[in-house]
Amino acid sequence: MTRISDLSQDLIEEILSRVPLTSQRAATSTCKQWNGFYKDESFTKKHRGKAAHDTMEIMVYDSRVRLVRVHLQGVLKRKQGLVELSKKLIGQLNHIMVSDDDGLLLSLPKNGMVKSDPVVWNPYLGQVRWIKPRKQLTISGRYRYCMGYSNKNNHKILRFL
Repeated sequence: MTRISDLSQDLIEEILSRVPLTSQRAATSTCKQWNGFYKDESFTKKHRGKAAHDTMEIMVYDSRVRLVRVHLQGVLKRKQGLVELSKKLIGQLNHIMVSDDDGLLLSLPKNGMVKSDPVVWNPYLGQVRWIKPRKQLTISGRYRYCMGYSNKNNHKILRFL
């Protein structure tokens, strides 16, 4: 009998690339090797289009942000696959922007908050990161933000008046 650990790395990678996005998070806790695949950016980019697709939407309701599945063929009553940002954090945020390419959420804090840096949320990995600006600007006013990439394909957040 063949065990999963006996399969070639290429075959495991091919199998994991077909796991639906909503199930991938659960698969990461199954095996250290699988978790390594999902954390590898090249694996994610290479196999993004192969995974079984559910329509995913980001829903903001009652000061909560959720990543939800939408089934156009019928109603799904189970709440499986929901990812929720903490109520404490989302209650402090003012504006949410979604990156079209990779699904990152850029959230801006409400005016008057002690911690006034923007926060980026990756629903796929379940990670939240406060973004520290390189320089503290002394100009008062309302800033605008946008997300994009540098010429080295790194994420960049631009802040301007």
